[in-house]
Amino acid sequence: TRIEPDFKQSGTMSLNIIGRKFARGSEEINGPYYFDSDTGKIDLRVEHRLVRLQFVSNELNGNYEMGRVLITAEYGDERP
Repeated sequence: TRIEPDFKQSGTMSLNIIGRKFARGSEEINGPYYFDSDTGKIDLRVEHRLVRLQFVSNELNGNYEMGRVLITAEYGDERP
């Protein structure tokens, strides 16, 4: 439901959430969610059983250093 990015960065970055509804299901990509150095949190509503986070920076002269990214997860209510 929420991701708190922890980056020392210049420029804008984007976040893609790559996940599967089921262990053998096909991968879905949600996003991109854009954030910069002033963004405290990213609110979202994505339901997956397996999830990966992809951070992308394609900013000219951009720079980033990753710290500890926090994820707030809750049990979902989606049923097939």
